[in-house]
Amino acid sequence: MTSHRHQVLIHCSGLDCRALLAEAILNFDLADKVCAFSTGRVPTEHLSEHALLALWVAGIPDVGLRPREMVEYDRYVPDLLLIVEDEVDLADLSFPEAGKRLHLPFPDPQSELLVEYVAQLQALRSWLSAAVLTGLEAD
Repeated sequence: MTSHRHQVLIHCSGLDCRALLAEAILNFDLADKVCAFSTGRVPTEHLSEHALLALWVAGIPDVGLRPREMVEYDRYVPDLLLIVEDEVDLADLSFPEAGKRLHLPFPDPQSELLVEYVAQLQALRSWLSAAVLTGLEAD
């Protein structure tokens, strides 16, 4: 019996922390149900070192995480488009064929303290997977 893994595309403009944390969490915690990718309108060149360290502290692998531009997914049709940035015009995103759209904004940890990134990751991990599964099931 083959199980279907839902394709989830996560969007955030800068793509150096929030969407990448969400991608890593979903691919780790929901590995049997979800295949997540992240993209950004203007991705940074490098991932946040604090975000990568927070993943390491949590035991979540960062394999494959990298900033990706939206053009890499021009023909991609995700089951769910997950937007994690605070303010965004959903109609402005160029994924008209996305099965479902879900806006779950959460603060970008803009701190020099690793402990704040770890706290943000733990908070995000406490609710993100359940919210995404609910979003996938919604009609």
